[in-house]
Amino acid sequence: FSLTICYIYAALSQSCSPSNMEINANVRYGNPPHVDERHRHRYEVNPSFVPMLENAGLQFVGCDESGNRMEIVELQDHPFYIGVQFHPEFKSRPRKPSPPFTGLILAATERMRTLTNVSNGDAGASE
Repeated sequence: FSLTICYIYAALSQSCSPSNMEINANVRYGNPPHVDERHRHRYEVNPSFVPMLENAGLQFVGCDESGNRMEIVELQDHPFYIGVQFHPEFKSRPRKPSPPFTGLILAATERMRTLTNVSNGDAGASE
């Protein structure tokens, strides 16, 4: 997104509290006041680029307590475009997957349902 939409060419090599908006991550986590996830940071979003990215449609919907480290990002009006700085796989369990994983499965299921309904609707209309 940084490179292809905002033309931030250095984006390829440069080395949480959810907002109250109804966004995928917030809904998936159950609208908590904060999210507790495991981190292992190697890369961060350069805070000076945040306004440019937000103006282009990227939403930073989760950040650390200071508000400087962006933790969760989503693309507005997209069925499932989410990026996280933490590792959701660390806290996932067989019967309790991390919310980003359940969100991905639900979005994929809805997409498949939409495609199947379109296919079935087209077939039914020609009979």
